[in-house]
Amino acid sequence: NTMDKETDARIYQDIGSRSLINGRHDQAKLNFKRFAKLNSHQNNNSSNAYCHWGWTLYHQRKFPQAIRKYKIAVQCQDKFTLARVYERWGLCLLKMREFDEAIEKFNKMLENSPLSRAVDMNIVLALMLKGDEEKALKVLDNRKTKKNILIEIDDLIQEYEEGVLWLEMKLED
Repeated sequence: NTMDKETDARIYQDIGSRSLINGRHDQAKLNFKRFAKLNSHQNNNSSNAYCHWGWTLYHQRKFPQAIRKYKIAVQCQDKFTLARVYERWGLCLLKMREFDEAIEKFNKMLENSPLSRAVDMNIVLALMLKGDEEKALKVLDNRKTKKNILIEIDDLIQEYEEGVLWLEMKLED
């Protein structure tokens, strides 16, 4: 029964999440594995399950095994889940001191979540650990500039909306 599978999958995901939060990594891994198997036919749910499973392995410091789960999880179409997969994959690579590959994954995260502050800091950290302080500072400057532009655009939109409201009030008078 499909409904029973969906309910079971949600239960396994919930138990896995709670186990992960409480530091019971083996139990979390087992439940995320069950969650992944029940959702193998649903691309986004399956990707989410593999992402969580990989995160459990990350916490166990099993970085190559976690990366194998992330390689499965990237089949996802949901940008939020995809961004999370690339971030966690990059964090594994960072722990493994594979800085160039980590930066590549963080940039992939940026493609799916362009305003994420976490990515900025992860890229800067990878560049600093790699010994490329100059490039790290450039990344910070570029991101700051882009964010300032976005803040300015947001301010312009807000001013426009206030202007429209003012005009509507004047037209009602």
